Amino acid sequence: MSNQSKKEIVLNLVYDDWDLEKNIPKPNRPKTNITPQPGADRRWLTEMNMISVLPSVKTVPRKLEDVIKYPDEVFFYYVWCRESFFRDSFAHDKMPVDNEVIRMFNQNSNLYLLLMNECEFEPKDSLVSLEKLVQTLKLDPTRTILVSNNEKLEDYKADLSISAQVYTTRTMLNAIEDEDKVLNFKSDKDPGSFFLCHNRSPRIHRYGLLCLLKNYDLLGDINWSLINGWDNNADFVEEDYLRVLNPQKYHEVSQEIEFFRSITIQKSKYEIDRNEFDKRDNQSIFFEPNTYENSYFNIVTESNFYNEDVHISEKSFKPFLYFQFPLILASYRHGYYFRKAYPDIDFFDDVINHDYDNIVNDRERLAAFVKEIKRINGKKDFFIEFYKKNKERFINNREVLENLNNIHDYRFFGYLDSLGVKPPTGNLNLIYDNWNEKLQFPDNPNCREVYTGFLMNIDSPLGPLHFPGVLVRRYPLEDIANYPDRRFFYFIILTPNRILSNLREGLLPMPAEVIDTVLKFPNFNIIMMNEHEYENFETVKAIHEWAVELNINQKQLWIANNNIQLNDYKKRLKSDINFHVTSILRDQIALIMRKQMGTLDFKTDKEGAFFLCQNRRPRPHRYALLSLLKKNNIIDNVDWSLVNGWNAKNIHIVFYCNVLNDADVVELQEEIDYFQNIEQKKNKYEEQFTWFDSREDTDSINWGETYIKETFENSYFNITTETEFDSDVLHISEKSFKAFYVMQFPLILASPYHITEIKNHYDFDWFDDIIDHSYDTVLNHRDRLFQFVKEVKRINDNKEFFIEFYKNNKKRFTDNYKKSLKWANNHRDRDFLLGLCDLPRKINIKENYTKKKLI
Repeated sequence: MSNQSKKEIVLNLVYDDWDLEKNIPKPNRPKTNITPQPGADRRWLTEMNMISVLPSVKTVPRKLEDVIKYPDEVFFYYVWCRESFFRDSFAHDKMPVDNEVIRMFNQNSNLYLLLMNECEFEPKDSLVSLEKLVQTLKLDPTRTILVSNNEKLEDYKADLSISAQVYTTRTMLNAIEDEDKVLNFKSDKDPGSFFLCHNRSPRIHRYGLLCLLKNYDLLGDINWSLINGWDNNADFVEEDYLRVLNPQKYHEVSQEIEFFRSITIQKSKYEIDRNEFDKRDNQSIFFEPNTYENSYFNIVTESNFYNEDVHISEKSFKPFLYFQFPLILASYRHGYYFRKAYPDIDFFDDVINHDYDNIVNDRERLAAFVKEIKRINGKKDFFIEFYKKNKERFINNREVLENLNNIHDYRFFGYLDSLGVKPPTGNLNLIYDNWNEKLQFPDNPNCREVYTGFLMNIDSPLGPLHFPGVLVRRYPLEDIANYPDRRFFYFIILTPNRILSNLREGLLPMPAEVIDTVLKFPNFNIIMMNEHEYENFETVKAIHEWAVELNINQKQLWIANNNIQLNDYKKRLKSDINFHVTSILRDQIALIMRKQMGTLDFKTDKEGAFFLCQNRRPRPHRYALLSLLKKNNIIDNVDWSLVNGWNAKNIHIVFYCNVLNDADVVELQEEIDYFQNIEQKKNKYEEQFTWFDSREDTDSINWGETYIKETFENSYFNITTETEFDSDVLHISEKSFKAFYVMQFPLILASPYHITEIKNHYDFDWFDDIIDHSYDTVLNHRDRLFQFVKEVKRINDNKEFFIEFYKNNKKRFTDNYKKSLKWANNHRDRDFLLGLCDLPRKINIKENYTKKKLI
């Protein structure tokens, strides 16, 4: 592909520091994340050589604020460093960008991080550190791109499971300067330069090589240089030499070591009159045709030798461009990756043994390399004759490289130019009042300082409600002013009535700065949420009146929890507050139970008790129910539990005031005492497990692990004691749905109209033809309890009838099982959050957010 036929590529390169007088950008570089190093100003640049050598790539400098102004355009925050990012940034677990940029990156899906180091190489450790930073800073790895001249980047990415994007650049071929001078294929070369060996920056493998060449009396026919011998790095110690020489050889070449250590500068013979190398801060690379025309072999001492990274610099191309035989001393398998990248290059394997390239041990690789030089030196006449007869092979190598036109990197920039795929039209923009500047992530859940001592989850509305994390953007409170066109949501996740307590005590229900923000910004919304529990009418009323008093726009407030009466409260109060009834707790129980128990069988011959009754926290209706079951001689037919019974010891009799009258307490005193003295009672099939045994931490039970198949398969009836009973609150939890999934008869003891409300929203079979659920509508709590027990007693007295009915009506029970799974697969709560973002309910997240792999 010629340059003329290439499509023009246009890239928006973003800069956050501008010379306002000249209206040009200054280099992007970390200003707070790293300690400035000597000469740092030379390392960070705005223009990159890679683009300058690709005429078809056009760059447009843009300002950081443009990312927000033009959300349909793709931008690249572009950091170009002459050296590896590892030393100053990655080695210290820091990104080479400032925190404000990281936050902008996380908040704007049209912004990419493009970390460029096309001249040098990023080591393997850079990728390890980058991956850690991606995870810690919650960076989108598909928009984080590390560009480096290391041919092993893709291998590292695969081997280490790196999620960030990596790309190996091949621009070093273009770094060689020919200065428009003519280079001839010269068969009869000047004597004394059979080999060429240029060395610039002092590196121990170069010193080791020169010492060996001198020790073997090979230096006399090598045109060699040692340009920066004055560098402090030239003062190598024994430990350094032992990295490339074995101890015996180190002592043998002691005189040679002193010889080269004393040299401050040695130019090759055709460079004597050039003064570019005389300056100690020299960065020049120049081309002198005589140097290359008069040597048959080019002994290339690459920059990297020790580690497994493969850095193909401009040095490796010179033998092929300048009609020479190649001998490249570099890291393990350098030649392998060179051939892989440039398959049409001729290494003259028919006459040169490059097996040294495959030796892992550095000492052995250097020794094998010198051995091959010795062999070649002993056959000079053969190689001179071969050179003369194979002119076309040397010329072909130059032509191959000249015709490459850097298509490889052109395609990479073409890929960047194609990143115009738009994500969905919105995101869930979450605001936090506890922001960690270092991590660019919230430290704690919102309102942590207002509601101390309570365990809240930073992302409570996301995980349990199955909201796709890729759509989430996080912001500190002060960032709202930067995005007037975005809707923001501040979640407060609390246990029931905590806000009510604060309001009654004259305290703020949230930080003052949050209240000021909702009054100032109409795009800021507050969501008071508890996806599992409920808020009662008094709490909702208090929030409504508080908002009216402060003149808060109620349309910016949301109340979301598991109280199915919320919309009735809205009507009663004539409130403009937004309400959402969460259903995740009850809907998803079938999936949780199936994950733990596997596929359930419809088991007709059950081995356990006729009834199942599970109880955790002590509540008066649970203890009263068990006492009545025992009084009526039913308890022996119940597989019952009281796993936190220790909390009921020494409870005052007033505990039962709403569910039993004084006469009931007197009559049931023996049974009440019996159950209150039980510290823990597990169900039959739970006895071997220790889930509930901790008395210090009763809130950290993983309930998904506590469902035992045998427990549910071996009882016909599920006597469910719901959380709420002696109130008018309808809190429909997951407990009420277990019986349907596990194919049991349902009996639910709860607050009035609990079952009625479930029937209004779900299509389960309640077996009303044989079970009397009329207790559900009894308003008096004591009367409802006694009517419930009366129905349990009737069923208990007719066990054989119900067992036979169960056997003959498999389809009705399996239909309930199937309906449970159907309801479990709805996404009402996730759709509620998607609605906040104005996103479609059936969004294909994978399709919209899958990024193309780098070329």
